[in-house]
Amino acid sequence: MLPERKAELAKQLVAIIFELTSAGEVPSDVMPIQQPKKPVEMLTLKESLDIIPGLSMHTLRQLVLQGKIKSVRCGAGVRGKILVSKDELLSYFAS
Repeated sequence: MLPERKAELAKQLVAIIFELTSAGEVPSDVMPIQQPKKPVEMLTLKESLDIIPGLSMHTLRQLVLQGKIKSVRCGAGVRGKILVSKDELLSYFAS
């Protein structure tokens, strides 16, 4: 494709996009751009104990095993670290 043809097509696309956005209409087949979510802060179990006073390692592990606090295991096998979301941890103990 020639550079002149590419430039012409780009101008046409910009004109169409401007028309759509100024009219306030968005075709149903066009997905809106989603804003990126804030990053999730993950804590190890030891870091979690520092945030919640009086919480024991045993209790925290039981809550993770029961699925009451969502977690992920990073690393190979049973030796991998368990990470919990800071927001999830705080919301569980806030209720």
